[in-house]
Amino acid sequence: MQLTDDLFEPVAERLRVLADPTRLRILNLLRGGEHTVLEIADTVRASQPNVSRHLALLLRAGVVTNRQDGRHVYYRVLDPFVDRICEAICGSLHAHVERQVRLLPAALVNGGGRPSTTSRPGRTARRR
Repeated sequence: MQLTDDLFEPVAERLRVLADPTRLRILNLLRGGEHTVLEIADTVRASQPNVSRHLALLLRAGVVTNRQDGRHVYYRVLDPFVDRICEAICGSLHAHVERQVRLLPAALVNGGGRPSTTSRPGRTARRR
């Protein structure tokens, strides 16, 4: 799918919603099924008010949903793309680490400097 001008803001907002370690921990747990706030707080090692705040944000964004059962409220992932987003980002991160590991021997040979990441022979990477 090609991004158009009208999608940049909503896409950036969705990424902002997901760009928090606590929210990622919550989503990772909820990918396995529904849980109460107390169960989530215990598992992700965060306070109940903190988890509730994160869940409210995820709920407003349409990423999770909830249901009431007596005195308990259960949360679960609503957006079916969350799994695919997480898998894509984790795959990208894994590939990046693999590239860095492959470049490490060259960096050590070059005196510990940053290895060149250019693909054209005869060119060196600009240093920042």
